[in-house]
Amino acid sequence: MDTWAGADPDQIDRLAKAYAASCAICQKAAQEQHPHDERARQAKFDEMRNKVKQGVISGLIALGCPPEEVDHYCQVIVTEAERPRGTHDTQ
Repeated sequence: MDTWAGADPDQIDRLAKAYAASCAICQKAAQEQHPHDERARQAKFDEMRNKVKQGVISGLIALGCPPEEVDHYCQVIVTEAERPRGTHDTQ
């Protein structure tokens, strides 16, 4: 995963793994809260996932990510976390 100058790639990787784990917890919680209503379940998951993304943004800021690059690196982390295991971006 590419990073900004001075970033610790291991910290960014941990942030991506934490995002993925948190989203899995959100998915389970949404399922438990709305087992029979797909629309409500998806809405609840989206709400919780957005809060997790805000946590990623806070983490990036705490790690020293330049403010103008926070959105880009948040998207990089989200994309990396949502990629199926065992696949890597070759670009």
